Amino acid sequence: MKQYLIIILALSCVPLSSTTAQKSVEFSVSPSVGHSFGKTEYILEVQSAFVDEDDEIITDEFGNTVIFHVKSQLEYPLDVVMGGVNLRINSADDPDLWSVEAGIFTSLSDPGGTMKDSDWDGASGIYDFTQWSYTESSAKMNSFMLDIRGTRRLFRPEKFSVSLVAGLRYHRIEQELYGVNGWQRPFNDAILAYDEPQFFAVLQDTLVLYYKVKYLMPQIGLRSRIDLRSDLTVGLETILSPVWFSDVDDHILRNKLSKADGWGLGIIGAFNARKRFGSSGSQAAPYIDLFAEVTTISASGDQTQNWYGDDPFTPDDDTDIVFPGIPHDINATLFHAGIRLGLIF
Repeated sequence: MKQYLIIILALSCVPLSSTTAQKSVEFSVSPSVGHSFGKTEYILEVQSAFVDEDDEIITDEFGNTVIFHVKSQLEYPLDVVMGGVNLRINSADDPDLWSVEAGIFTSLSDPGGTMKDSDWDGASGIYDFTQWSYTESSAKMNSFMLDIRGTRRLFRPEKFSVSLVAGLRYHRIEQELYGVNGWQRPFNDAILAYDEPQFFAVLQDTLVLYYKVKYLMPQIGLRSRIDLRSDLTVGLETILSPVWFSDVDDHILRNKLSKADGWGLGIIGAFNARKRFGSSGSQAAPYIDLFAEVTTISASGDQTQNWYGDDPFTPDDDTDIVFPGIPHDINATLFHAGIRLGLIF
């Protein structure tokens, strides 16, 4: 995290030593701080036929194929303080005509919420689909995002304008999870059902899981702007984004490493209000931005699970067992709101 803060501070200092001499372009820099909140749902769900030791399909007493249904869902918290800086170049004569901007942002705190891990299973005709486990773990988080965009105005009737937005976003989130608090239901072989839950709280200072997800998001959309006054503007953005993701999930307690990638769709909606200070002819005009953004992502792919050691929670040695092609879904919702203080040169 510290290396990103150093980069941000260095970028913030650039315009102080190199005010542009060309009157055709305008340069602005705006450090920002804000609060993010939301969650990422990570879902694995498989339904398959039961087979015996001879790979024969198992049927129930009526001759129906027994279908084994397994679901695992992890919810990662995203409520952190974010800091960063945005750099922008635009036309000096007509600031709304075109722009090129880049932002770099990083997390400044750990999540206040917990990671939630839930598991279900069932076998048709044998026992009902049942949630048999629920646990929570505290989280430490490192988030890094790079956002690059360009805009070109399409039309401007009086004080209202609409611009085309195109860009690329890279977002990486890493989380370390500590401790296990929750409950599990033991399976009762005599009645083919789960018993009452048993509660526990263990391993509070132990790293139990590591998770990393990366998103690459090309962007295309529209930005609208209304000039309420000469020094006050309000803007709205609607962005569509195909999403490529890859993630790594290391269940340290089970010696199991899972990797996945896939594609999906993201939608970004944003609002900002800018108040500009100083005269239009001043060399450095300060401004303040209030902003809010919501991002939703829905994507799916395939996961491969690999046991790099024996799983202590299973009876046999699982070392080097590999399960490929497991359906894997990611659903993420992230809200971010904050303030920017900037200078236009």
